[in-house]
Amino acid sequence: NEYKSYLSCMNLEDLFREDHNEIVEDNPNLFRQISSEEVKQHFISEELARELYQLLTDIHNIFTKYHISYWISFGTLLGYQRHGGIIPWDDDADISCFAEDKDKILSDPGFQSDLSQIGLTVEVSQFYGIVDPYLLKIYRRTIPISEEIDPRGYSPFPFCDVFLVRRNSRESRIDFYNPVHAEHNILEEELFPLREVSFGPTRVCAPAHAEDVLTRGFGRSWSIRGVIQRCNHADKQEYEGLTMTFDVAPFVGVHAEVDTSMLETWKVTEQGTPDEGA
Repeated sequence: NEYKSYLSCMNLEDLFREDHNEIVEDNPNLFRQISSEEVKQHFISEELARELYQLLTDIHNIFTKYHISYWISFGTLLGYQRHGGIIPWDDDADISCFAEDKDKILSDPGFQSDLSQIGLTVEVSQFYGIVDPYLLKIYRRTIPISEEIDPRGYSPFPFCDVFLVRRNSRESRIDFYNPVHAEHNILEEELFPLREVSFGPTRVCAPAHAEDVLTRGFGRSWSIRGVIQRCNHADKQEYEGLTMTFDVAPFVGVHAEVDTSMLETWKVTEQGTPDEGA
């Protein structure tokens, strides 16, 4: 049952459909409408926002160094297009890259060395022993390994999800392996050429046509409707067992704020050592 609940947290596309109100009204045990003031109660802390921005900065630097094409996706892409950075109530980061780079990410000595030098770890995702070979987790080791172990197999929080995708040449499309994410498959013309864009205080890679990608994945209401998931990643618990929806207009252009002086400005050199710079 808990695994099914976990999967339900990933299936939120229905809430962006045009018949959203009917879905909410017909399922009062699953969804509820909340006010702007209630939304603010779910804003993430500045400390968490800083770590997520730092994770994205570090990942961008290392992936760029090793010529691994990637782009922000799901909630992080939505944050870029709608908020200009991390959604104030989003507690993880999402990127996608091609499955052909999986071995490099997991096994390349140089890549692993660069990750290790800044305290990052990457692993294949699993939940209750169920391995998802096409989802990786990147996180920072800040506590003893013995304290990181979770009986359900969760990765330490906070983390960045790395979704592995494949080229579908017949359809000129980029497909997710997991059918749960089929609605988020991307046309090549929507994805390329990838762009380096501003994201809050940092920079990331994004699809060429982010709005088209979001509309394909979330429906046309992504720009006016907000959703807070039933579960959160910090303690793997449900918010009152309900998924919360609301008018997102008051929060458009508002992203998680951080003190930029607290972000490290290093970059990865060709030798693989952190280099202080502006």
